[in-house]
Amino acid sequence: TRLFDHYLHTPPGQYIIRCRMEKAARMLTIGNEPVKTVAGECGFSSPMFFAREFRKYYHCPPSKYRKQK
Repeated sequence: TRLFDHYLHTPPGQYIIRCRMEKAARMLTIGNEPVKTVAGECGFSSPMFFAREFRKYYHCPPSKYRKQK
């Protein structure tokens, strides 16, 4: 954990969340899959939890993010 934090300047958990959110954002902007499918593909157990975490990360819900991009 210390080496991960030292080289990437972020804890492993935060890095994983960032990777999952970036993948979700790409999927929302490129594809037409439902939010439920995007949530599952990005490793979230529930679409509601995904939407809540996405909103915290990007400051807007997944559906609005898709429309903006």
